[in-house]
Amino acid sequence: MCMERVEFTVRGEGASTLPSAFHDIAEDSRELYDGNGFVVAVTENHYRMELTEVQATTVLELIDETTCEVTIIAGGGGYGLTADAGGRESEEVRKVRRRLETFCEDRNLTVERM
Repeated sequence: MCMERVEFTVRGEGASTLPSAFHDIAEDSRELYDGNGFVVAVTENHYRMELTEVQATTVLELIDETTCEVTIIAGGGGYGLTADAGGRESEEVRKVRRRLETFCEDRNLTVERM
């Protein structure tokens, strides 16, 4: 099983609204866990053609009202004859990162890559 990890910081008025970027994902494909100053979003995709399941876990840590640190970790694998994710973990990280970047662009939030 391969894993992919990306980290970045979101800054700007309204950085605390970043978790709502996941609200339009179907409930059977995502879970949101809200803690004290952080949110964990877990999304999962099943690729039927490759018999692969990939899960992305996104940790959104609110440093203050204008700063949110983001970590996205994705991994998974196939089963049966295709026990390899075939690079889908990198694709999953890119999809989640792009979702968050689009959300930030729409709200004039700055994304600082590490």
